Amino acid sequence: MSGCTYFSSEEWRKRLLADTERIWDPRDVFEIADTDSISSREHSRETELLATLEAVGLSEDDLFAAWAAEHEIELRESCPHPEIADERCLFHLPVDHPQKTEADLAERVIELVREESAGDRAKYFVGAKFGALSLSYRRLESHDKQPIQLAHCSADRLDLTKSNVQNDVVAVGAKINTFEASHAAFQGVLAFTGTEFSSVTWPNVTCHARADFRHARFRDEITFEYARLKRRADFADAVFEDRVDFGRAVFEGAAVFTATAFETAVFSEARFDGIAEFDGTCFRGNGDFTGDESIKRASFEDAVFYKRADFADRVFRHAATFEAASFGGEGIFDRIRIEGQVTFNKAQIDGRAHFKEIVVDEQASLSDIDFGSNVSFSDAVFKGTVTFMWTQFPETASFENASFQQETDFTLAEFHRLTDFSDATFDAKTTFEATHFEAAIAFDRAVFHGSVTFENVRLAYASFDETEAAVPIPVVNAVVTAGTFVQPRDGATYYDFTDSTIANVTFQGPRNVFERVRFHRTTFDGFDFSHHTRALAVNEWRLHQWDGSATTDSPSALQDTYLKAKNGADDMGQNTAAAEFFLLEMYYKRQVHRELASDADRPLAARISSLLQYTYNLTFSITAGYGERPSRTALSSVATIGLFAGLFQSVAGPPLETALYLRISLQAFVALILGDVPTASSFQLLSALEAFIGAFFIALFVFTLTRSVNR
Repeated sequence: MSGCTYFSSEEWRKRLLADTERIWDPRDVFEIADTDSISSREHSRETELLATLEAVGLSEDDLFAAWAAEHEIELRESCPHPEIADERCLFHLPVDHPQKTEADLAERVIELVREESAGDRAKYFVGAKFGALSLSYRRLESHDKQPIQLAHCSADRLDLTKSNVQNDVVAVGAKINTFEASHAAFQGVLAFTGTEFSSVTWPNVTCHARADFRHARFRDEITFEYARLKRRADFADAVFEDRVDFGRAVFEGAAVFTATAFETAVFSEARFDGIAEFDGTCFRGNGDFTGDESIKRASFEDAVFYKRADFADRVFRHAATFEAASFGGEGIFDRIRIEGQVTFNKAQIDGRAHFKEIVVDEQASLSDIDFGSNVSFSDAVFKGTVTFMWTQFPETASFENASFQQETDFTLAEFHRLTDFSDATFDAKTTFEATHFEAAIAFDRAVFHGSVTFENVRLAYASFDETEAAVPIPVVNAVVTAGTFVQPRDGATYYDFTDSTIANVTFQGPRNVFERVRFHRTTFDGFDFSHHTRALAVNEWRLHQWDGSATTDSPSALQDTYLKAKNGADDMGQNTAAAEFFLLEMYYKRQVHRELASDADRPLAARISSLLQYTYNLTFSITAGYGERPSRTALSSVATIGLFAGLFQSVAGPPLETALYLRISLQAFVALILGDVPTASSFQLLSALEAFIGAFFIALFVFTLTRSVNR
């Protein structure tokens, strides 16, 4: 009777080649360029692989040698076990062979594992064919600690329930339909790289050494509940075709699920004492990571959740990253605590995003997120810096009662529906630069302890009801289409609308509310000044300064400010406000002329021109209040009559009564002199001059009176 010839058979060659090609891409190992690869629809993938290897001077044996070295498999040229029948040993006979029984098979395996005297046959079951192999309630060990070689074996059912396996187990490329290991303990390394499973039941299993399931495939429902993995557990590139349950499992070392494919995955109450790597992982069903157990460090970069992802109540001891992760359903992160940094940059969450009551101890990077539905950060606490730059909020966003304790940045973020920051607290610098609020935005009762900036923002409707701020709130280069700004009951909040455009906005508070609002080169497009007439009058219609404090604005900027205010009032048909702003516009225009006239660096002719403009402006102000004060024209007329009465008296011959000179001056003013008057040429000249001035003042009075009535 000769030895077992299985390893020299075509069956073994095809099996090894198929497993190698299924699990492993030798093109990467041998650095074969794509141009060297050979592909044809007429040949199998194995044939194409061999042709590619041959094209670069490599053989099938080179492939198998590299495969064995990579996965620490001992591939032998001949089987060490004796032939039983048909040139096959007990382990390589077909499962249904009459000389192969389950009981004999199990006992023989135990014997070869335990007996060191078995020599090269000990623990070597590569390519074995098991039907049902029951090793439950057994202790499998040997003093030599050599690995149990099960690479490329097959088994319908492998039962290690409550067994204790002391040696390493190498089952690379194996095919096991049902694997039961409830309450089992594995003291050595488990190498199941590329193994195919149908059903795995491993509740309460304990793995004391590394567990390697890279590229493994699990076809049916799998359970690892209460499993304890004390060293690295590697499921990279594994495929779970059905539900898998790691509930209450404990990963004491690194848990690697990089590029793993899940259907429904349950990790509820699982504990991760090392890093949990889920980079590039795909969850086609729900991903359940709920529970208050801790995760030391988590990475879900580029992970894809097709349905709901639930991390509620989780505690992350260090950093957690979800950069570029994609969530097709709801993303639930309520009440999670992250004791390090958290990153969601470039993530996409199509369903509702729940971040209620989360606590982040360090930096939170939430930039360029594409939210697809409602978002809630209610009662969130951010203890480090927070960035929401470029993030999109297409539906409602809630930050009610949130606490931002360090710098917060919403630059270039876009909010397309109702956004609520009511009762939120900002303890440090907060930036809303080029931020768009396409619907209502509420900062009711929000508190800004540090500086805050709203620059180049769009506010469709802004509600700042009893908002508190330690320093003025600049709303610069902004467009405020509508809104309400209500002063707090205690204290004062100051707003600066420099270079902004405001429309249907109201300011509410004490009578002097406009002492708490500053407008600088502000455009009023639909602003209703009539709703604020009393408050503006209390502030003497001044828009550019707070509480009567000194201004540093240039006269030209102030002229522009009141010009825009006047135009805005005119557009709304609010004549009283327009008149008051016109007076202030002309006043600051006069100051511009004075500055230009006193500028020693300008040419003399330009300075004289500015001085004349200043004089004209001042005269127009004194005599007519820039056409807005007919009473000034009347008083100027009376003063003119009195002045000329004195002049008449000084040039007249024999002295007359003062009343007579006043009568003559009045008649000359209206160009209607009755009775005898002195005939001296100087007297006649003064009469003509006063008549000319009088006509001017009468016309000016008619103009100012008509203008004021129309106002």
